[in-house]
Amino acid sequence: MTTQYIPVGCTQSRHNFAKQVAAALAVTTFFDASCGGAVTADMTHPQEGPQSLAGAIPAQFDHLTP
Repeated sequence: MTTQYIPVGCTQSRHNFAKQVAAALAVTTFFDASCGGAVTADMTHPQEGPQSLAGAIPAQFDHLTP
């Protein structure tokens, strides 16, 4: 399993929910747009705050693919 995308300024757990689901479904490649400290509003709006020192982090839903 590989993560192709990690937002600049974000921290991600190696064992976060997205990675657990991908492992359970045997997904070989996926984009994990999760970001530590995100709240529900960050799904549809840019994430700002201490974790976004490099600028606003794009909304997580912006990275969904079919």
